[in-house]
Amino acid sequence: MASSDNVLVFGATGAVGSAAAAEAHRRGAKVFLAMRDTSKTIKGLDIEEHTRIQADLSDPGTIAKAVEDSKAKIAFVYMIHGSKDNMSSTFRTMKQAGIEHIVLLSSFTIEGAPEDEINQANYIPRIHAQTEIALRDSGVPYTAVRNLFTNRV
Repeated sequence: MASSDNVLVFGATGAVGSAAAAEAHRRGAKVFLAMRDTSKTIKGLDIEEHTRIQADLSDPGTIAKAVEDSKAKIAFVYMIHGSKDNMSSTFRTMKQAGIEHIVLLSSFTIEGAPEDEINQANYIPRIHAQTEIALRDSGVPYTAVRNLFTNRV
């Protein structure tokens, strides 16, 4: 990531999204926090360093406007549960709006190629695999992050 990159982060109110926003900022990017509710509190993130922008991953119109307003080339997204097209329309909208790389927060439950997981009986790896495949098929260069988060006290 170049210091001149604009990054659009969806899900910054969550632990991973806020960490992604903080890391992108630390690396010199201009970070835009894409939020359904821009007045929502974000724990652990210095919001003075970032611009909040209204957007909803399930609403293509708000996605296109957020990309246009932010001039972002990189987007950090999470998977939308219940997406009827496995987020294909979301990824297509991002590509058409000018996003050149997408980082998808996926699931550590996918242990191999997504194609090997789509017939799983287990819901979580199956839906994350379907979303990874939709992202791959969109033609946008991407990174699928299959993190495992543990909270140690």
